Amino acid sequence: MKPKDSKQELTKFVKKSGAKLPALTPAEGIELMLDFYQKVRAKGCPFDADGDMLLYQWGVYDDFDGGQSLHFDITRQFIQPGRDGDDAMSQLSLTFFFRPAAKYRKLKDGNKWCSAPGELEKFRRFIQRTPAYKTVAELAASNVKIQYSQI
Repeated sequence: MKPKDSKQELTKFVKKSGAKLPALTPAEGIELMLDFYQKVRAKGCPFDADGDMLLYQWGVYDDFDGGQSLHFDITRQFIQPGRDGDDAMSQLSLTFFFRPAAKYRKLKDGNKWCSAPGELEKFRRFIQRTPAYKTVAELAASNVKIQYSQI
């Protein structure tokens, strides 16, 4: 898969699993993204150059509508060595939004990187042990989004 096609590929991967994006729980979404990372390689993004990594992150942040929500997110970051400008780095994010934000303020922001498929089991265990995961793993989110961006 080319990084620029990752949003479409993840969307198909979710659909093929039988899941529906708006109804995904964070627990299901994390498992789907970990499985996608394990099974679908990104062309031109070598592991030894940190070219294909996962980032798990959470925190209460401002939304575009002026409000705030808990963002519970797993992002796949692509780096294509030898490319310049906007094409060199991109991200594919699966984000769950939870409101009201005040309910989740006790959860301190945090993140953790996974740099290769060989680290997935350790990464999964880390995720499942975080207070954020334990709080929202089986909850329905206010919104669920798959987003691709070049950075």
